[in-house]
Amino acid sequence: MPIRFAVEHRATHCVVRVDGDPTLAEFVAFIERLGIEARSWPTRRALVDLRAVRTLTTAEHHRAVGQAVCAHLASLERLASVVPADRMTRNSERVAQAGGVNLRVFSSEGDALSWLA
Repeated sequence: MPIRFAVEHRATHCVVRVDGDPTLAEFVAFIERLGIEARSWPTRRALVDLRAVRTLTTAEHHRAVGQAVCAHLASLERLASVVPADRMTRNSERVAQAGGVNLRVFSSEGDALSWLA
């Protein structure tokens, strides 16, 4: 399977750890599935750890991810994405925020958790 993930529910937020080599289409389908699951989560805040995703490295990919976040994760109050520092472009963040989704991208899980709080 090109993408694997696990969701951990915490008192104030959920943590989604993602691993794999998805194509853009597979990752967009994952975001859609996550949006469906998020409707039943006990909190409206989430951290998505993408540091183990080894694909989706172009600016075009990041913009498409931001668009998918707008389409499927707009119900979340705050969404933090953690990516490797060398892949941080903020393209997904800009697109999502322009679409009204409160997404911030971080290279540090600690910084992401502080923002979620």
